[in-house]
Amino acid sequence: MDDGRSFTVRFSLDDLMLFSAASQDRNPCHVSPGYARRTPYGQLLVNGILAAFAGLSGIAPRSGCTLSRVNLEYRLAMFLDIDYTVILAKQSPRTTCMKLCDGSKILMKGEFSFAEGGLVEVPWGEPPESILQIPADRDVREFTEGAITRGEYLPDQTAWRALLDRFEISERAFGGLQLSVLLWSSYLVGMVQPGLRSMSHKFTFAFENPERCRTARLSYEAKVISLNAFGSLRSEVRLFSGTQSVGKGESRAFVMPRNRLGSVSAVEALLPRSDQMKGSVALVIGASRGLGAMLTAALALQGCTVLANFDRSELEAHRLRESLAQAPGRIVLAKGDAAELAWCEELAARVSREFGRLDFLICNACPSLLPLRLEPAMVKRINSYVGDALRLVSVPISVFSGLLAENSGRGVVISSIFVETTPKELPHYVAVKCAVEGLVRVAALQYPDVNFLLVRPSKLQTDLTNGPSSALFGQGEGMLHEVAAARFVQRLQSGAKEQLEVFIP
Repeated sequence: MDDGRSFTVRFSLDDLMLFSAASQDRNPCHVSPGYARRTPYGQLLVNGILAAFAGLSGIAPRSGCTLSRVNLEYRLAMFLDIDYTVILAKQSPRTTCMKLCDGSKILMKGEFSFAEGGLVEVPWGEPPESILQIPADRDVREFTEGAITRGEYLPDQTAWRALLDRFEISERAFGGLQLSVLLWSSYLVGMVQPGLRSMSHKFTFAFENPERCRTARLSYEAKVISLNAFGSLRSEVRLFSGTQSVGKGESRAFVMPRNRLGSVSAVEALLPRSDQMKGSVALVIGASRGLGAMLTAALALQGCTVLANFDRSELEAHRLRESLAQAPGRIVLAKGDAAELAWCEELAARVSREFGRLDFLICNACPSLLPLRLEPAMVKRINSYVGDALRLVSVPISVFSGLLAENSGRGVVISSIFVETTPKELPHYVAVKCAVEGLVRVAALQYPDVNFLLVRPSKLQTDLTNGPSSALFGQGEGMLHEVAAARFVQRLQSGAKEQLEVFIP
């Protein structure tokens, strides 16, 4: 029985792939690691309906009843390979409530209601040709009040049955048509409306006489109710099986803004190109995206030779180098994990051999950032984050400080204004930035011939502020990367004033 029942669920990559095949939701935030890295979350997301299926797996069948209404609310993102807790409780004899939790944080809530009715076998039919293979990437101006999107839908039958087997869900307990509708809701948001840049946050649906339906192939209408200033899209949805109404409800999804790419021309407008840093050699750790890319651009525009380190963002790194092909300086790509001692030592030997000097080491890289709480369910992730982020500073400083000392160079670490403002959602990030600042202070004592600079940018406009969690960090607020990079390089050009400095761009 589902009275007061709780159990643990963990989603795997195989689960995501199976769900994608069954639902036909091929949104890359769920299935493409490369794409997911460029989202505000930095990793693959678990589909909300996949989590709902995990909840259904714990609900006991009700004799003579099928699913009549669902109400789902997705509060926070869910990820792979994390042990989540599903809590089920009967609200009434025919309604079960579900919560999916990460420690004390509720990530998802669901309400499943049942009514009298039996399982009706309906033929699947041929898959409609209108099923999208690539998610729509629609302009938000299309989502005007009253605009209607129509289409047809049918899950993949083989994958659909494998998905039910994976979660031990009985078609007889919930109704095959009803389960297909849940899969459709994921397809609608992830592939059609909004499509590519979407994030579900609510879905409600009431079924109308599903026993009268004679085909599993569905046709749908999604009518825009509103799109507010925060990117929340409300749509009224209706489904039909042939001419028979299946039911109606409402879908709400967040439309994420397009990622803002840094502009080399904007950096140049702030810091016109020159030969002022000609002959200097810099190593930028984490140079392919965001602030690191704009720092690399600013240095190259001033004539510096820049070793641009990246690990996985190869496409972005090559694009950055191409965009600076005519700069006074030069970009040399350095692919590798800067947290690995052996890789850094090999690069140090290369720098010494090919360039004979290192004038600037800039430690900018940091793992993707998500809110966490100091509690048992999350402490392992907090410790892992701190360790991973700290290595991206401690290893390069340990390896390259000797080279910097040979030429009275500068060791630079990008810290954060959060060491002072301390947002409560980011214990791991605050801990890392405090730790690296302490490490730099000790490095300044151990390497007196190196001038160290701690950079504490104020809030920046990053991918993190480009999604549903942006309210935690200030949606749309913060300094542009180009502005921070220009100010930072101007500070480097002015020369060292002290052996250890703190600079706020």
